Amino acid sequence: MRTPTPWTYDAKWCLIMGPNGEEIAAMHTGQPEGHPRHEPTAGENARLMIAAPALLAALEAAVLRVEMANKDGDPILSAWLPDARAAVAAAQGQTS
Repeated sequence: MRTPTPWTYDAKWCLIMGPNGEEIAAMHTGQPEGHPRHEPTAGENARLMIAAPALLAALEAAVLRVEMANKDGDPILSAWLPDARAAVAAAQGQTS
């Protein structure tokens, strides 16, 4: 079960925050913006993490739509499905 969204990023303290202000994750350096040891990619990484629940939901929906629309097994339409299913499984903590 995931923490409910929306998530936000507190750039000053390099924290990803939940909808009620709870800390979900601290970025690797944990140093505030402007600090000499602040990691400049922390904001980019945080934005990707914040988008992850929506990206996962969109990918899950796309897989289902293609599976429903592709009952005849069109190889071109379904060529990306194995990678998409593997990405969804990995995001859900399933290993193959």
